[in-house]
Amino acid sequence: MMMHTLMIRNIMSSLITLIHILLFSNVSAQTVHENATIIEEKILVPNAFSPNNDGVNDEFKIFIRENIYLESFIIMNKFGEIVFETKDVHAKWNGKYKNISVPENSYMYMISFIVAGEEGIQSKKGYITLFR
Repeated sequence: MMMHTLMIRNIMSSLITLIHILLFSNVSAQTVHENATIIEEKILVPNAFSPNNDGVNDEFKIFIRENIYLESFIIMNKFGEIVFETKDVHAKWNGKYKNISVPENSYMYMISFIVAGEEGIQSKKGYITLFR
C-alpha cells in the first residue's frame, strides 16, 4: 500500500486542501477515488524561506483563513530562545534577531489561535528551515 499526498492551493482564500489518497496495487481508479479524504487547513505555514535579499521568499509569513484570530506566533532557535514573536496576523519575519541575521538552520514555530464559532484556543507547531 502506498500513500500519496496531493496539495491543491486555493489562492483566493489562502487555504490549502490536502487530499490523501490510498493507492492499492489491485484496485480500480473508482475505488481509489472513493477512499479520498479531504482535510482543510486553518493555517498554512511554509516550511522554508531564504532571507538573502534576492527578492524571492525573503520574508517568512503565515497564511490564515478568514474567521481565525491569532493569539500568538512564536519562532524559536534550537536552544529554545525566541527569535520572533507577534500577535499581528500580517507580520513577517525577516530572518533577523535583535537586528542581526540568524544562521541557516531549522527553527521551531508555535501558533496559538481562535476559530470563530469554536470553543477554546487551538495550536499548531512545527519546523521551518531558513536558507541563506
